[in-house]
Amino acid sequence: RRGWNGAWQRVMSDAEIPLDLNTLPRLCQPLPAAMEGARSDRIEGWVRHNAAFQHGGAVAGNEVLQSFLEVRGHGYQRHISKPAGSRVHCSRLSPYLAWGNLSLRQAYRALKKRQDQGGWTRALAAFESRLHWHCHFIQNLRWNVEWNLKISTADIWRTPGAMIPTGSTPGVRDAPAIR
Repeated sequence: RRGWNGAWQRVMSDAEIPLDLNTLPRLCQPLPAAMEGARSDRIEGWVRHNAAFQHGGAVAGNEVLQSFLEVRGHGYQRHISKPAGSRVHCSRLSPYLAWGNLSLRQAYRALKKRQDQGGWTRALAAFESRLHWHCHFIQNLRWNVEWNLKISTADIWRTPGAMIPTGSTPGVRDAPAIR
């Protein structure tokens, strides 16, 4: 754990590695002619955008990040734990980070650039703290194997009367798996 923060700062401050997606092999191959019409009905429903949902993709992720850093982020630390306020003032970056449309390094570098402009000191510091916490938590999940359940979720659902281990002694303070 020693040196974690300094190492994090170094990694986040490193230059981004440029990626040309056109150089990657095409993953989606055309359907065989016999199946060409089979997918059109399902895809049509996916193409229409529901205004209640965020758009996906790297461009949309960058737009959401800029919107947060320029407009919505001013009340971040005050509203993040309030259901109504967090809808406006939270970063809304989770899906873009989770799907890889936006990297944590990109978010951090944009945050640092915004901090250099001044203003919103507490809100931006709170967001930076959240980025630190995200990485620290994920790293702890990787380092502390004992945090993971010893029984896989699939095994719990297949086993009648299965118990989820919650204590150090098998059978003591375990919780029944609810189906």
